[in-house]
Amino acid sequence: MSGDTVSGNALQFTNDNKHCYAYSGLWASSTTSATKLKFNTNSEYIIGTLQLNMPTDDDSPNLGNVSSCDIQFNGISVGIIAGSSVDAGANRAVTQQLIVPPFTNVELIIDSTGNEGDRFGSLLFTGKVGMAPRVGNLDE
Repeated sequence: MSGDTVSGNALQFTNDNKHCYAYSGLWASSTTSATKLKFNTNSEYIIGTLQLNMPTDDDSPNLGNVSSCDIQFNGISVGIIAGSSVDAGANRAVTQQLIVPPFTNVELIIDSTGNEGDRFGSLLFTGKVGMAPRVGNLDE
């Protein structure tokens, strides 16, 4: 599970496999929905936090930007987090706690208002990795 290098926006694990993280990188605000983060779990489950960092516009302080993130597990929407930024230069972040089951394909789809290239946002997922306990043979 662990890896020493970060490649793309895949789920990364610390060397001790106790924590994981994924980062979307910066994305420009757009009116088009797009997948910004996509990863899958193996036999581990993850208890983590998803942080949506809202795009801001320094040039138009009174023009708020609204973004939402559709959280999908195996192609099924399990929740949406949304927020808006209205203050110039303000760092607006919205967080959501998640429990990601084993063998789950996670896809995070962003939808933002506005299409100005000077508004950037990002997604960050951090979590604690757990393994299912062994339950033994049920026939015993």
